[in-house]
Amino acid sequence: MDADVLPVGVWWAAAAAAAIIYLAVYPRLMPTRKTARSVLVGPLMIGLLVAVFFARDGSDAPAYLGAFTGVMIALPLAIVGQHRSLVPRVVAREAGVPNGDLPSLPASLKIRIIVTLPLVTCLGIWLGIRFGG
Repeated sequence: MDADVLPVGVWWAAAAAAAIIYLAVYPRLMPTRKTARSVLVGPLMIGLLVAVFFARDGSDAPAYLGAFTGVMIALPLAIVGQHRSLVPRVVAREAGVPNGDLPSLPASLKIRIIVTLPLVTCLGIWLGIRFGG
């Protein structure tokens, strides 16, 4: 075994830790209880997506687990500090306002999501490829 290769168990532990961090932080950033409950399915949905890709490919588990870990960390990271700007949009959406009439998200939040999510996810994939064997 190479000195710079991490066992798959370490990648599973990192993915589990990232999911726990997501579940501990992300729902608290949501402005309403309904939204907070709805984001609790995030790890399950993203995990299923990763499992489908892994089942199709059948190899490189660390890269897929790295992607999962990256997404779980990137989502809270993208909105932390600006989560209050979600309030008008989420409240309007829960009140049944049509999509075209929803308040827009601030440009700064959109940019953070557009930059943070792919960047941290790609970092997780790269780390999985680089150190996953």
